[in-house]
Amino acid sequence: MKKKIQKDRPLIYRFDTKVSVIGKKYDTDFGADANKKLGDFLIEKGYPSLAGMLQDA
Repeated sequence: MKKKIQKDRPLIYRFDTKVSVIGKKYDTDFGADANKKLGDFLIEKGYPSLAGMLQDA
């Protein structure tokens, strides 16, 4: 049986999410390799969180 996704639940991205997935969701280009993982990208660029990265984008 499949779990139903709650519509009012906020989206949570894990560190192993690809940067390209987030770029498509928020319609922005981060200039990163399509296969780079979010955790590696945040550490490389010095962002404390995804929210901080999106504010600068």
